[in-house]
Amino acid sequence: YLCNEKLRIFMRRLTLISLLCLAILSSCSPVKQLNIEKISLSEVRMESSTKASIVFNLSVENGAQYPVDLTFMEATIKKDMDLFATIALKDTASVPALSESEVKVPVEVTLCDPMSLLSMGLNIKKWDINEFTVSGKMTLAGKGKKTHKMKDTPLSTLLKRLEK
Repeated sequence: YLCNEKLRIFMRRLTLISLLCLAILSSCSPVKQLNIEKISLSEVRMESSTKASIVFNLSVENGAQYPVDLTFMEATIKKDMDLFATIALKDTASVPALSESEVKVPVEVTLCDPMSLLSMGLNIKKWDINEFTVSGKMTLAGKGKKTHKMKDTPLSTLLKRLEK
């Protein structure tokens, strides 16, 4: 039971990493009028000891004359080149044209190797952020479809981009 509880705590903390991936991937938008102003976590539901459903609320301003949809997103997180976790979009998220609105983005986070998590310790603040890399892609549809890719980007680099 104690092991499952520690995994649940970790999965809640892993939402920060998935939030960062979502923010970075969405910042690569081909739609220049799309501006993400705020990201918050609205729901975390544990489906098992290695899988969680997470819903993010994004405050998005769309200055385009057409709606923009996030139709596909997946990302992998690696630690020392070993697969650590995967993140996948569960449902399409849409931003109406010429609006400022709250958008819900549901994702599923799956921890790939729970034993590596236990060997690192569950205190996420003590982890070396330089050991993690993120790869992923997302598809935005608006006045056309555009897929953006990110390959083996250090998590520390992503954090620095968010701080700006």
